[in-house]
Amino acid sequence: MYIIYLFIILLNILIYLIFFHNKTDDSRFIIEGDYIYKKDAKNLSEYSRFNYKTKECVNWVSKTICNEILSSCTKLKPKILILGVALGDMIIHLSNKRFDFIITGVDITDENFDIVKLYSKNTTLIKKDADIFVRDTNERYDYIICDIFESTNMPNFIFSYGFLNNINNILLPSGKFLLNSIGSDKKKTIKLLGDIFNSNNVHTKTNNINTIFIVI
Repeated sequence: MYIIYLFIILLNILIYLIFFHNKTDDSRFIIEGDYIYKKDAKNLSEYSRFNYKTKECVNWVSKTICNEILSSCTKLKPKILILGVALGDMIIHLSNKRFDFIITGVDITDENFDIVKLYSKNTTLIKKDADIFVRDTNERYDYIICDIFESTNMPNFIFSYGFLNNINNILLPSGKFLLNSIGSDKKKTIKLLGDIFNSNNVHTKTNNINTIFIVI
């Protein structure tokens, strides 16, 4: 038994040395202690970051969304769609909390997919524009998370009728949609989401920067 434990420890050290120790100057991310986060978001108060030892996300938005899913999901093998992968902290967190989560991550770039693959399970990663993906896919999901940003700006299509209606079309009847936003008009967005998703149950969770809209 001790030999197995020793082997696991040595394997983790080897993975760290191969994939990360010699890549601290990689333009994509920075490693500090046990944490990996996107270098281009270093000076933001919220950024994609995770603890590569515990496989848990750190920032408020990611933790809030993950906790919302983990606390409400009783279905076996739920299908989760995450639009906007970034460094993959939510994917890594969720896939390591429950082995039966079936997660699809969609991002317009695949520059961080190697990191996500290394630390996640039961995950499919797709390089594609999210707007096109939700229009064309035939899959349906129990949870859909929209976390799409260009730096700190949200693309205009996020609040378009077409995009949100396409998400509604691929969300299962008992499903839940979670939208991370910055600077959006809360009352206007609640009404928009309520109308498109035909739901009277749209609530929010807010910190000093972000608002997460949750549609049930």
